Amino acid sequence: MNKYEESDDWVAPGFFYKLTRSQKYAIIYFLGLVAASDVDVNSKINKEEFYFINFYYKKFKVSVENYLAYMAIGGKDQIIADLKSLSKLNLQGLVIATTELCNYSGNLNEREFEIISSWAESIGITMDEWNNYLDDFSELDNRPYDEEEDEEGD
Repeated sequence: MNKYEESDDWVAPGFFYKLTRSQKYAIIYFLGLVAASDVDVNSKINKEEFYFINFYYKKFKVSVENYLAYMAIGGKDQIIADLKSLSKLNLQGLVIATTELCNYSGNLNEREFEIISSWAESIGITMDEWNNYLDDFSELDNRPYDEEEDEEGD
């Protein structure tokens, strides 16, 4: 896998549908936060996690420059508002993408769990609800889209 290829194992991209530009930035931020949560001061992000997040920049057709502008202007409150505005399908995509990301570091570790549970609470869902998105998932029955139809990019 290179930094721009989608793995055949990833299922989350098929759940993201008709996202606003701000929602795309918020998803990328959240994934990056989870990926960085278990990086020690003197180490680097896992290469596969880096490629996974890089893929979403390409998939969502966003530029790093505009993403950074979004971060500078909106901050945490804007990110929370944008994550709260995700449809149920897009929220399920976020849960699945987060799970796929965490699998690159083995399994969900304590630091990742703390970040995810804190942010889940911030967007108004419990960890039980978060886990229900995974429990309700069946790749063959629920993957709604093979191609992203929202072509809004930067």
